[in-house]
Amino acid sequence: MTMTVELSDDGRYVRVTQQGAVEIAQIKAARSDSLPLYFGNCDRALVDFRLAEIGHLGLIDLDNLGISFKRDVPKCKRMAIVIPANTDQWQGRYTHLANAHIICGVKTALFFDMDEATAWLLT
Repeated sequence: MTMTVELSDDGRYVRVTQQGAVEIAQIKAARSDSLPLYFGNCDRALVDFRLAEIGHLGLIDLDNLGISFKRDVPKCKRMAIVIPANTDQWQGRYTHLANAHIICGVKTALFFDMDEATAWLLT
């Protein structure tokens, strides 16, 4: 898996791009690396999973990602997750991941389109 973590040009959100099989340890490391980026008006995240694979993760893994996110990144209040358009077989897993974040206090929504995700994130 490859992952990049960067601050958006306007400084309002952290952009995370993941490619390949999602690994829990790498996600947790990226969260830690992203903490310095959450300053000033930055309290949002845009996660690009369009080239990522989460089919190997169990529902408990997805729950734990959602539960630990708010603890690991307490300033983040809103998250847009952009998922692959051809995700029919994994749609339920992405929905489960989004719901786990919502339950833990992060307003989260799924999108197929990056522009729509960014517009929602900034509203």
